[in-house]
Amino acid sequence: MKILVYKRTHIGDPDVKGRFGINDCMGTIRNFDFDAVIGVGGTGKEPQSFGIDRKLNWIGINPMRQQGSRRGRASIVTFKKFALFEDRGPLLHSLAPNLAKRMYAGRRFIFKSMNTAERTEALELLKLVDGFYSASPDESVIKSSFFCKPSGCKRKRRAKRCG
Repeated sequence: MKILVYKRTHIGDPDVKGRFGINDCMGTIRNFDFDAVIGVGGTGKEPQSFGIDRKLNWIGINPMRQQGSRRGRASIVTFKKFALFEDRGPLLHSLAPNLAKRMYAGRRFIFKSMNTAERTEALELLKLVDGFYSASPDESVIKSSFFCKPSGCKRKRRAKRCG
């Protein structure tokens, strides 16, 4: 299984319907031949302002590229299995310490270069959405004891640039 893990700076892409690229985030990387995506919060001021820093933000499995639905540099991608955690996700280090160490050592994304420990952790993270899918905003967060409590809305109203 080919897994893309990348750092996010803001919420809203993917949206609550599971549309990855709705704001053109990650550009042409969305066209990589992946089987799953794991989005984790970055470490800077912007991810901190959204409450997503260093947290597991979302997971999508079995991508479906939307024909004719390009947004900017690449296709919009939806997933057969999708879970959106945003600021309610656990700290990545608590579930995948090896993957967290690698991601927070200056990487923007990891795709083909995971070592055995990182890959094992990424596969374990994918199990969190096994059998789960919801495009409904009311059901978009897995309800589990290790996820953080909602911390209030921190959404910014200004447009965001993605990279």
